[in-house]
Amino acid sequence: MRLRIENLHKGFDGEKIIDGLSYSLEGNFFLTILGSSGSGKTTLLRIISGILKPERGTVDVHSERLGFVFQDDRLIPWLTAAQNISIVAPESNPIEFLSFVGLKGQEDKYPSQLSGGMRRRLNIARALAFNPDLILMDEPFGSLDIVIKDRLIDDIQK
Repeated sequence: MRLRIENLHKGFDGEKIIDGLSYSLEGNFFLTILGSSGSGKTTLLRIISGILKPERGTVDVHSERLGFVFQDDRLIPWLTAAQNISIVAPESNPIEFLSFVGLKGQEDKYPSQLSGGMRRRLNIARALAFNPDLILMDEPFGSLDIVIKDRLIDDIQK
């Protein structure tokens, strides 16, 4: 796995959000990007994933399968938890991934029947079921209690 960012620039409405960022990683890595609200974390993740285009600079990602956990909820409301996983990873076993994030027994529930933290975990399960070699996560643990958050971080790193 390789990620190379060179001289990246991006702004919105005349305001510079990313100004000349360069960074390179290779191999297996776990990278956390920290910054205050509005500092460009989400913008950077969206550029790395190809959702947004930079004004200048390059992003070179060598990844066969890219997973993304968005900051906002991207679950399909008329599909159950298991179906939300199967739609992006038809070959997967949804129960396995629901169990991984502590949602065993919730496979037949719809997103509206789940708490905010449960929906966050379902989003994570769906991204992991896709079996990505690179996963971009935008504030994935924001509405989770500390015990679940710490366990998920440890399990995902493994």
